[in-house]
Amino acid sequence: MMKALKIIGIILAVMIVILLCVYLFVLQYPKLKKNPKMGRWYKITSNDMLCSDGSQYKAFFRKGSENKVLIYFAGGGISINAETAKEDMFIRRVAPIDKFANNMMNSGGIATPIDGNPFKDWTLNGSAYDFNTAVNGDITLVATWEQQQVVPTTYTVSFVANGGTGSMADVTGISGEYTLPANGFTAPDGKQFKAWSVGGNEKAVGDKITVTADTTVTAVWETIPAGHTCDIKPVAKDEPSCTEGGKEAYYKCEGCGKFYEDALGAKEITDLAAWGNLEKLGHTESGWKSDKDNHWKECTVAGCGVIIENSKAAHADANNDGKCDTCEYNVGTTTTKPEDTNKPSDDVQSPQTGDNSMMWLWVALLFVSGFGVVATTVYGKRRTARK
Repeated sequence: MMKALKIIGIILAVMIVILLCVYLFVLQYPKLKKNPKMGRWYKITSNDMLCSDGSQYKAFFRKGSENKVLIYFAGGGISINAETAKEDMFIRRVAPIDKFANNMMNSGGIATPIDGNPFKDWTLNGSAYDFNTAVNGDITLVATWEQQQVVPTTYTVSFVANGGTGSMADVTGISGEYTLPANGFTAPDGKQFKAWSVGGNEKAVGDKITVTADTTVTAVWETIPAGHTCDIKPVAKDEPSCTEGGKEAYYKCEGCGKFYEDALGAKEITDLAAWGNLEKLGHTESGWKSDKDNHWKECTVAGCGVIIENSKAAHADANNDGKCDTCEYNVGTTTTKPEDTNKPSDDVQSPQTGDNSMMWLWVALLFVSGFGVVATTVYGKRRTARK
């Protein structure tokens, strides 16, 4: 137990020594001396410089490469009376750690040692001021600033054959999303293109990557399957029609079933469904076609000739000029005569003739009538004879 405590004590002591060294030699600046080193920060203290709470104030100094001086206040400025020195208005003391205090004052300021610093020079009456000039009275120096031009950051995508032959040009000016192109290298003997390698990950042709730095894209090859004889056959172009899309011509290996853009099989098509698609043409409308009842438009593309959707309609002559208002087909004029009220109605029914459906009845009546006439005649003659 005692041994463990000793080890812990030693570790804590070492850590305290390290932290003390960091505090004294890294976080705290040395006091300004007669011959300061260029580019190094120093602190300046004086009994005459006090913070509003009575603690000692300190300033920071760094020697630059030009014989010019820049003095500025940060972190609240100077208090000019008791009101502006109140604790609820300003920080009343300097931060105890020099490096942190300096970073807070210089963060993004004109003393920032970066290329984007907008401060250019001090000028007097519009000209750069020479600090070697003797000053015999009050002068006003004006800070001048450089217009910062924001240049968008772009990157270069380069390609590595990785054992293949040929070359592919670098693609410059890329920032953000980039689509991987088809392989332009020639495969090594016995190999065929498999994929691209980006950052150790395999990507297919047509995949999208995000470019945030210069990027190297490396070809990945695979061994052609044993017993495979490359037998590349052309596949003819499928011309698009009015209603159906088409596809560019390509090549197919009958041995392995892969697809290529060229007859040599150098540029593989990894996604045939997405490659070389041609948009459908759409119909081309004719002028108006007509018959006596309707008008319409047809597609003039050879081999199509369908009636354009929603174009067929009946003729209409609203202004009664004898022509269809849409296609100007001559529909003729219609004159309506006044109706003759004295004309016999078409509803008058004429007696039917030639109806022989009851012929036997008429024959029977004929015989009965004939018999009656004969009987009457005979009866009349007998009566006469009796007289």
